[in-house]
Amino acid sequence: MAPATGNSDMRAAARRLWTSVTKRKMYITGSIGASEKHEAFGEDYELPNEGYCESCAACGLADFAHRMALLEGDGECADVLERVLYNGVLHGISLDGKSFYYRNPLTDKDHLRENNWCCCPPNLSRTLMKVGGYAYATGDSDIYVNLYIGGTANIALRDNKVRVTQQTQYPWENKVRITVEPEAEPAFSMRLRIPGWCRSARVKLNDADLTRPSVLKGYVCIKRSWKAGDTVELDFAMPVERIEAHPNVAANEGLAAIQRGPVVYGLEGVDNDEKVDVLLGADPQFETEVLPDFLCGVTVVKGKCADGRALTAIPFYVLANRGKSSQRVWLSQKGKQANAAGWRGQLYRRLDPATLTP
Repeated sequence: MAPATGNSDMRAAARRLWTSVTKRKMYITGSIGASEKHEAFGEDYELPNEGYCESCAACGLADFAHRMALLEGDGECADVLERVLYNGVLHGISLDGKSFYYRNPLTDKDHLRENNWCCCPPNLSRTLMKVGGYAYATGDSDIYVNLYIGGTANIALRDNKVRVTQQTQYPWENKVRITVEPEAEPAFSMRLRIPGWCRSARVKLNDADLTRPSVLKGYVCIKRSWKAGDTVELDFAMPVERIEAHPNVAANEGLAAIQRGPVVYGLEGVDNDEKVDVLLGADPQFETEVLPDFLCGVTVVKGKCADGRALTAIPFYVLANRGKSSQRVWLSQKGKQANAAGWRGQLYRRLDPATLTP
């Protein structure tokens, strides 16, 4: 109601709820609702890896994140939207689209996708069908690009109509090319989200680097009188990184997760000799491999355990598509100590290898 009414009390309430959910009660996959009892949130930072994580709750968070992005114009809201779509939502539906999950825990075993209960299948389908509407937002003379997805959109501004085309293989690849084709000359702004997970981004306008682009609330803002055929190119640094949880998340003490871009990874027993409870060393020597014919086409992460054994991690959303097996997202990390410094309201952040003890 806050966007429609402009009511300041409703807006403040929405912000409080948003902060509570995304800063203290959200899984790294974007799933929410840790407690089986009443299918509810737990206490602050209560995020057991065997938690409930209902598919419908992930769909609800996606819609909430979209609405908060419209309300606040803040890229952080679109970051959450991206996180839950690529991880928590997609995990709820099998690759063949014929079976579903009601629950999506981060540690699981022999839990086949066999739920066809009335709520989750249509809710998941509806959410995925709304992705085109999630991708863009507008102001009177602003186009917000919230999601990077190949395709074309026709967007109406107050005094212009604009055709926007994206060419990209994101999230597997780090490059996005956007072509802008306005019908008229009035200047407008393209606001391009720099994902919160990205620590270095390069932006080009018509093949020329923007050396000091204007950035506001997580968006690069390019305001100009656009010409048909103008292009913007984005190049996001996308290394494989380990992620740590806030030290108040007791379930993840001494653990780290694997993430590349917006995609969270996990270990599945079928790829790792049924050994998913592994110990990561100081340098797991991560490498990526593009496998276009594996699990409908994914990029996998390969590395080494502390004892030298090889490990293979696959995207969280494709786990449990190959029969009975074990899955695990949070992995034991050798030398990891609780570090309460520098969180600045974050629930998850990049694990700095320099903080690991020998």
